[in-house]
Amino acid sequence: MTILNNGTRNQYVATSGQTVFNYNFEIIASNDIVVYQGTTLLALSGGYTLTGVGAESGGTVTLITGATTGDIITIYRDTAAERLTDYQNSGDFLSDEVNADFDRVWAVIQELGTAQNRFLQVSETTSATQSVILEEPVTGQLLRWKDAQTVDSVPASDITPSGEITTDYNRHVTDYAALDAMPALTTGEVITVTADGIAGDWVVEDGAHTANVGTIRDFTNAVGNQYLKRLHGNLVHPEWFNNTGSADYTTAFTLAANFAAANGHNLVFSANYPVTTIVLDGLSGFLWSGRGSLVGAGTGTYDAVIELKNCSGMRVEGDVAINGSSNSGYSSGVLAWTDGVAASNYNNWNFSAVVYVKRAYQIGKPSEPDWALSENSISGGYLFSVAQGVVSYGAQNVVTITDFQNAVNATAWGGVTPINLAAYGATILSKGGELLHALDTAGQLCLVETIESITYNNQYGNIIISDCVTEGAAPLFNSSNTLGLSSPDAGSFSATNCIGKHTQNLASYIETDSSFTGIVSTLNNNWAATSARSLKNITIGNSAVRVYKDNKSFGVNMLQGDNGVSGGTLYFSRKLILDAYDTTTNNGLINGSVGVIYDSINTQGNDLNYHSVSFSPATGVFTVPDGGLNDITVNMYQKVNLEGVVAAILIDGVVSRSQAIQLNDHTSWNYPYLSEGTTISIRLTAGGLGFKTGGSQDRFQIIASRTSIN
Repeated sequence: MTILNNGTRNQYVATSGQTVFNYNFEIIASNDIVVYQGTTLLALSGGYTLTGVGAESGGTVTLITGATTGDIITIYRDTAAERLTDYQNSGDFLSDEVNADFDRVWAVIQELGTAQNRFLQVSETTSATQSVILEEPVTGQLLRWKDAQTVDSVPASDITPSGEITTDYNRHVTDYAALDAMPALTTGEVITVTADGIAGDWVVEDGAHTANVGTIRDFTNAVGNQYLKRLHGNLVHPEWFNNTGSADYTTAFTLAANFAAANGHNLVFSANYPVTTIVLDGLSGFLWSGRGSLVGAGTGTYDAVIELKNCSGMRVEGDVAINGSSNSGYSSGVLAWTDGVAASNYNNWNFSAVVYVKRAYQIGKPSEPDWALSENSISGGYLFSVAQGVVSYGAQNVVTITDFQNAVNATAWGGVTPINLAAYGATILSKGGELLHALDTAGQLCLVETIESITYNNQYGNIIISDCVTEGAAPLFNSSNTLGLSSPDAGSFSATNCIGKHTQNLASYIETDSSFTGIVSTLNNNWAATSARSLKNITIGNSAVRVYKDNKSFGVNMLQGDNGVSGGTLYFSRKLILDAYDTTTNNGLINGSVGVIYDSINTQGNDLNYHSVSFSPATGVFTVPDGGLNDITVNMYQKVNLEGVVAAILIDGVVSRSQAIQLNDHTSWNYPYLSEGTTISIRLTAGGLGFKTGGSQDRFQIIASRTSIN
């Protein structure tokens, strides 16, 4: 038997139901042949039958089950590399046995030749003189010549140019940076890029391609024509990421925002983009500009049109707006918050407008009271058809607002309490712009609320407004402890250099609840009411609250001076707070143990009216109110008709100071500080006896201030 050089492998593409396949090489035994249907190894008898064993020209393989159209049928010889005959001295040397042994050897040699033709190998003309050694295989990596003898396994990014594989005139790059790094391109070359979830092909024109200036012409698919533009310059447009041409820009905008932030690019608005809700997490140092908006087009329930979680260093410029489309499913236009995984600081949200949404800005969440959102700001812009302007939650949250037209109107949002600014444990500083609340008597312009914090104690918020216009039918400020927290830390409200008007007489203009402690300050403002008000300007629910005010702040049609304040501890500059006098001749007491009696009090000035409650005309005693008094002067004007009269001032009923006086004399005594509850009265004696006073010239005045607590 001979071994013909017919090869050792046959392969066929099957037709439907085909069962018989020829092989053209000799096999010594039936188990010397291997049959695959596709990638499935078939077994003799179970998968096929065989003819032609020992025949020089081969035989047939017949499948038990007919093949499917397109099946690849692979048949090859795999002779066992073994020697089965052992020749003995002086034994038989038969031709059949010798031929069989040699046939097996040649069969194996042929099979090795077939296998060698399928190996990866160097050219015969290569200068390499040693074997090529491969390193340990690593899934997903590429093979690269490390030196003249070694091929190593490396990530695609280690290939030069970075991330590029070239086959003839077709290239594949894994990202846009790799595409941009190509040194040269060839006419007709097809480049495939897969990155950011987008895949597509480009065809190129003649010429070299350098960074940001090249001859890349187009995607071959029309919807992909924009994508390459993201490589060139610092501007990124959401349109470049809308590879599906969808009217809903939620996915495209999210991809664009993340891509721009990751690469330090500017995201540019050039249209109004319909979205359900945009959620960005962990972005840092990014800029949005241009002219356009995010338009809430969702039909479900969402926290916000745009939600910024753990984002820092965001800046918005130009004419970029947020539009909730009057959809009650959106709680806010903009929601910024952190769960503590990353900071949410140093953001500047200069949206030109936030419109048609229940709440314009929510900063922080009630469920996350302890994480810091600080050094964030809102600059410029206006609101329209918004019930609540800026609401901030968090014991460490600080937001600064400048030149913001904060106009709220709850008409379109039934059941939503209108509020311009609300600080739940947070601090809001608003300078310039406007706080407008003209159409609703409900709610308030400014609200300070409590927040429950384990780390930083339960506490009220703080609101500071300055240099702004305030206008409303609702109160300017209220505090509230809706949660009923016990002894929350102090909060504050301060208004400085503001101007505006109030249109109702339904409640105090500024009012705090009984739990609120801290400071209420209104200085150098210019407020007026459209009609006469009888209710207090400031009503304080807790005596521990320090109230700072001036007489300028509350103007036309509002209660004047200190008379417009109820409760709290009022702090004021030095002024006349008591002017008591005697209108009846010879009124008074004759014993010297009781002070002079004054039957009338001057209340023509509203400051005097406020403090008159501390004086008793029946006893002539003034009781220092809560908070004490500073820099006190007690004046006595007395008409007497005797010589040797001594005037004394009694502090808590005990003579503090005394001096002789003459007819129609005037005496003054000064004290740096007297604490609350201290009594002040005046006594006149002549020869140790009291006497009756002289009439209407008798006067008892106190001038003082309250600027600190001693």
